[in-house]
Amino acid sequence: MSYRHKGMYDSAILYFKDAYTNSIVLNDIAWKGISQGNIGICYFRQKKYTDAIPLLEKDIEISLSTTNIKNAVSSMCFLATIYNDQGAYDKSEKLLRNAASLAENRPFWPEHQLAVQLYTELSRLYGAKGDYHKAYLYADSAMRAKDSVLSRTSATALSKAQENQKFILHKLDAEKLENQMKIGELEIGKKRIEITFTLIGIGILLVVIIFITRKRKRSENLLLNILPEKIADRLKKKEHPIADYFDHASILFIDMAGFTTFSNSRNPKEVVNMLNHVFTIFDMIAEKYGLEKIKTIGDCYMAVSGLPEPNPHHAETAAKMAVEIKKQMKGFKAPDGTPIEFRIGLDCGPVVAGVIGRRKFIYDLWGDTVNTASRMESTGKAGEIHCTDRFKKALENKHNFVSRGQIEIKGKGMMETWLLTD
Repeated sequence: MSYRHKGMYDSAILYFKDAYTNSIVLNDIAWKGISQGNIGICYFRQKKYTDAIPLLEKDIEISLSTTNIKNAVSSMCFLATIYNDQGAYDKSEKLLRNAASLAENRPFWPEHQLAVQLYTELSRLYGAKGDYHKAYLYADSAMRAKDSVLSRTSATALSKAQENQKFILHKLDAEKLENQMKIGELEIGKKRIEITFTLIGIGILLVVIIFITRKRKRSENLLLNILPEKIADRLKKKEHPIADYFDHASILFIDMAGFTTFSNSRNPKEVVNMLNHVFTIFDMIAEKYGLEKIKTIGDCYMAVSGLPEPNPHHAETAAKMAVEIKKQMKGFKAPDGTPIEFRIGLDCGPVVAGVIGRRKFIYDLWGDTVNTASRMESTGKAGEIHCTDRFKKALENKHNFVSRGQIEIKGKGMMETWLLTD
């Protein structure tokens, strides 16, 4: 749910699918429907309506069978929103009417967020159909429901508003049968229409503002997914190219032993899904210890500690990430049961970091420290953390090391290297 609120829908779907799998194992019918509904809502947020509709329908079916009315009504509202977006107004109206009949006599109604969602969608539906009287009435109910949810003291007022709403709707139907209307009633109708169009105008303006704000937020989130926040801010201020020198930083490389052989005999989608799962774990650990992910190249994952914000404990945090990854990935297997082992390489020292080019920006690192860390990974042992002598010295008495002695390192000659054990 946290990933979904952050707009990280693919990560949210991954965990909702885990919940769905567990609900099948535990034979928990209610959570089977809830999990499908949550996946459907993620697809709805991504505008993948074709994928969302059957999942939401299944959630509604299971929720009704298990008398989970709140969940059923929520999924009905999301499904109705899709129908409204597709112009299927009759489907939407039928669904929303059913949802209202299920919810309005429940103890939790109307002091609940569902009331806001349901009445808002009904107002949107009737506005699209040109029935501005009903659109206004439901918009008013939605605002009252929102006030009720926020204050928790307006339940009685909203209930009276609903009764008044039903009375007005009945009166409007009766007025259609009358041939003449009094002048006072005409004036009231005129004022209602004026209010309705004013509200619609305000609503459209709010929709445009929300749309622009969301688009801008989405663009900023995409930029922050590619670049560190500090670097993104500098780019937005037209600083380009960006090049910074850091005296002290720690570089970490991780790759999968035997990945080329493994990937050649597997379905590409299976390979990509596994890499996404693995790299998501690495991302979470990097965030935990404050490392900056730089990039992935095939099965290789690169991160740095100590920049763009300097960190005097860069070597320690890089070591902690490496040790946690070693522990978490021990015994890791691909979906088909194939054991996968990981090599980890570490070095510390000066680096140059920056952003160059004009298209497809990437924050990258250069220098001997980067090259040496890469060599530590490529010459390391599967399932072990391989590091340079200077990285070991930066962590004296804080971790345990085992010497590998002098080994030949491409481009560097003979070097004494170490295995970080814990």
